[in-house]
Amino acid sequence: MAKPVFVFVVAQLVRNGFASRIRRTGEIDSSTEDLTEKQEEQEEGRLDSSLALVQRMDLIGTAGRSMRGSWMHVARPQLQDNATASRASSSCNGHTWQKTGRVLGKGANGIIFEVDNAQAGMARPQEIGGQKFALKQALTRDGESDVKYEVDVMKASARCRGVMNVVDAGPCLYPSQHPLASGFVAPLMIGGDLYDWLDGKDKAGRQRGPPTPQLRLSCGRQIFDALHTALGCFHNANHGHGYMHGDLKEDNVMYDGIDSDGCPTGLKLADFGLTQKLDSRVDTFAKEWYTQSGHLPGAVFEGSPAYPENVRATRRMFLASRAVDMCSLAFMMINSFGLDVTAYLPTDCGMMGGDRLMRVSRPAVPRPAAARPPAPAPLPRPSAGHYPRHPAEQAYGAGFSLAPPRLK
Repeated sequence: MAKPVFVFVVAQLVRNGFASRIRRTGEIDSSTEDLTEKQEEQEEGRLDSSLALVQRMDLIGTAGRSMRGSWMHVARPQLQDNATASRASSSCNGHTWQKTGRVLGKGANGIIFEVDNAQAGMARPQEIGGQKFALKQALTRDGESDVKYEVDVMKASARCRGVMNVVDAGPCLYPSQHPLASGFVAPLMIGGDLYDWLDGKDKAGRQRGPPTPQLRLSCGRQIFDALHTALGCFHNANHGHGYMHGDLKEDNVMYDGIDSDGCPTGLKLADFGLTQKLDSRVDTFAKEWYTQSGHLPGAVFEGSPAYPENVRATRRMFLASRAVDMCSLAFMMINSFGLDVTAYLPTDCGMMGGDRLMRVSRPAVPRPAAARPPAPAPLPRPSAGHYPRHPAEQAYGAGFSLAPPRLK
């Protein structure tokens, strides 16, 4: 008579709407008397896996309850780990920063302060000298997610000199000894952004008015070289799996200095709120933004002409592509600096600008010239000022002369 085998699996799903379930198998009937030891081991392995899965579901259920009882879809999953690590840190891992009282900017999801690390009884580190810095702090949950992602992007592109870098990813504000839940410190670009320079309103007061068209064109060549190099590095950051900036325009390019010619220097790409990993699929923007955001090509908007080509993935999604940033850069150079750099474009960008009235496209490749017969070989040039002798002159002697031939 077969020996009874009892298998018990106890799985408890905590507070997620499911009752505790106990699975019990009774005495094995005659049809299972031939169960081998190998099958028993496999069954025990499956039960162990089931128990481990139940334990993981219990942990996930606990996390789910903290999200108001529903699953939260996070488009950038790495932000969860960063947020957990930031909150888990109980002490300041960087400098302690102090507000100077100057607010640099404020939006619905965040605020930017000017900060300094100088305070009574605190030594100033040599690596930052007398430079001032900007602290960006999130005010909402959406802003917190954006700040975490910006930190990830800046860390991944730290080797790119033309991309804004993060100085402190877990800053503490004096007198607190605990880091902010969500914030980071970056260098303060004292000049402002390119719009400030174009308007003649340098933040450090180094301009006497807007630049002339000639100065815009001259400086535009330097600015294009700097931004083209910065984008090349940004697109190849993160070990070759780089990013699309996705919002390249004048107020997202910061500068620090002004050279002797009056051109902005020390340019850095900033504001990575719309940045995406290259070749990832991104939801298109609403069609009403098509005419209002002329610095972006049409492929990123719903229901708009799909330029540049090969960027639109589906009707409501597009691929994060280098071409999007290059179209924005070409439009910026034409619109603000009068510099045509469309030869650098990989493809046609379509209509851009206000109300989509400016066509930005790569110049057409000139057609090859029609085949022509080869030109006749030129006559040999005379030496020592004498033309070559004509055959008739050779035959009839030196007294017979001809006009010198025309050299072609």
